[in-house]
Amino acid sequence: MATDTFTRYLISYPSDGLTITGIMQIPPGVGPFPVIVLNHGFIRQSEYWSGYETWEAAGYLNARGYLTVSSDYRRLGRQRLGH
Repeated sequence: MATDTFTRYLISYPSDGLTITGIMQIPPGVGPFPVIVLNHGFIRQSEYWSGYETWEAAGYLNARGYLTVSSDYRRLGRQRLGH
């Protein structure tokens, strides 16, 4: 997904035998960009989706030139679906 202030990517990486997923948002322009890792508080699994509770902060930071990464907690997001 692309907007005027960021391009969003679904990311994945291995960790202790699991595939961890999340969202990376890159501001427009040519990097390198400073990076901020965003984490969320408690969320019920039934209500969770990748980027939940971090997308507003990510958009704010992207508009100011920061690349943001929001990893899903283990067994949340796409990895709980076996992806």
